[in-house]
Amino acid sequence: MASSPIIPSAASAAASRLVIAVAVAFAFAFAGGVPTVVALLHHPSSMPPIASPSSFRFAIPGRAAARPLAAAAAAGAAAGASSPRADFASPPSSSSEVVDAGAAAASSSASASAAAATASDPLMYETSEFYRRTIDDDGSRPRYGQPSPSTPSLRRLQDRADFISSSFVPSTFDPHPLLTNNHLQTISGVFVRDRPECAYVTDGGLGGWIGAVGGLIDAVSRGKGAKEGRGSRCDYYDERETIETPDGDFFHVDRKYVGDGRVAKGLVVALHGLESNANATLSVDIAEAHRRNGFDVAYINFRGKSGVPNRTPGGYHLGFTDDLIHYLRVLKERDEKERGGGDGEDGTTRRRPIYLTGYSLGSNVVLKALGELGERAHLRYNVRGASVSDVPFDVERNNPCFEAPGFNRAVYSDNFLKTLKVRAREQLDLFCDGDEGTDLFDYVTARDAETVADFETAYIARVYGFDDNVDYYRCTSCGYFLEGIGVPTLVLNSADDPFMDPNHWPVEKTREGGGPAPIRMIRTERGGHSAFVFHRPGPNDMAAAAMA
Repeated sequence: MASSPIIPSAASAAASRLVIAVAVAFAFAFAGGVPTVVALLHHPSSMPPIASPSSFRFAIPGRAAARPLAAAAAAGAAAGASSPRADFASPPSSSSEVVDAGAAAASSSASASAAAATASDPLMYETSEFYRRTIDDDGSRPRYGQPSPSTPSLRRLQDRADFISSSFVPSTFDPHPLLTNNHLQTISGVFVRDRPECAYVTDGGLGGWIGAVGGLIDAVSRGKGAKEGRGSRCDYYDERETIETPDGDFFHVDRKYVGDGRVAKGLVVALHGLESNANATLSVDIAEAHRRNGFDVAYINFRGKSGVPNRTPGGYHLGFTDDLIHYLRVLKERDEKERGGGDGEDGTTRRRPIYLTGYSLGSNVVLKALGELGERAHLRYNVRGASVSDVPFDVERNNPCFEAPGFNRAVYSDNFLKTLKVRAREQLDLFCDGDEGTDLFDYVTARDAETVADFETAYIARVYGFDDNVDYYRCTSCGYFLEGIGVPTLVLNSADDPFMDPNHWPVEKTREGGGPAPIRMIRTERGGHSAFVFHRPGPNDMAAAAMA
């Protein structure tokens, strides 16, 4: 397992507290205070709020080498594509069989094709009840979607997939010993992603600490400018497509092609974090890391997060797999029109390999969707693997940590709650004509909520039909769906993530822990949330070679 050293010395702890104090002080003085720190945590032009890819230090040249968080998902996809058993159910496709991504993207989805998919695919959510709820076999609780049953076909796929997932080997995350504090990591990750002297600290002594802290202070002092400037990075992607959905709504997918005359190894479908989008700094870095590794990228923007209001209320939530699964159907349709082929193992050899990645809320959606689809993810949609990070396996257990009194509540959850209330007001004005007595959700309670949990009971649960926030968490947390996953999957979290319960790590559901799921679970001791900065590259660290 990848790990980082714990530095328990009083000097280290004092140094970390000092740097946090300096950073927060500068935030108040130059960047609008703690609300600005948290706004940047959630601002779509900076980094997503509740997770990010990894501490892996793979040698991805150029831009990605200066952004260590973006490398893991790309390396996971590359490892799956280059594995001698990359297609673990059928012979691997030749490079000449890879679909032309430009031609595939030109065939955009519309309402007619969505309706056709509904008629031909029994997995499609019924148009009249797109957000249907089903009951567990034992009649215990309703949930959105069901974990895939354990079938002989799924078990065979899990056996083959384990060969690949067990081969994933991470490098060690080794932060500077004076810069290990989880809050320092979490907050610094917002500001210093683009600063090589903070992403990697080559001097492990006092000089490296001074350089990193200086870079952090400078970045925080420019916080407002960074927040405003990053939002203009709208020209990275090659095109945007609009995908119509069976319930009369839509979502946007931003596409990036490998280019340079190369034939893509496959397509990576990516999902962002809560209240973020495909244009977030982290999202762009992930897309670029995959592109440099030879993959086309399709970045799904959750409903309402692409800068255009949606047609139906709500938008998305923790377990909203509908649009991801619908997009996999769209891709399947396109490939079949371009190259022929059908369902089953033979059909997969004639279609482009698909890989999934996501962070934070996006990681939960990816794992939940894979758990719902089971063997169909590979046999029907040709998904070859997944790589996710900062996974909130059980939000019911994580919520008390996220909203813990003290630093977490003051800096994270209270300010995040403010952004949720703004969203609720926007929904009220857009779909309820500003009527605070609407039946759509309990606006007054949501407006006056003192915790995120209370808000989710009043807003999320009411809009989507859950009993309350606890029912919502239990129905949508991906931890309940892991055993249905049938493709090689890589998970990376940090044990000191301030938003998550450090005692919950469901390795028992994976092959490593005696369960059925072909998931390689990596947890570093340090790294905070959406951070993994101030890394000291070692002599055998691939990142060091990339930097040189």
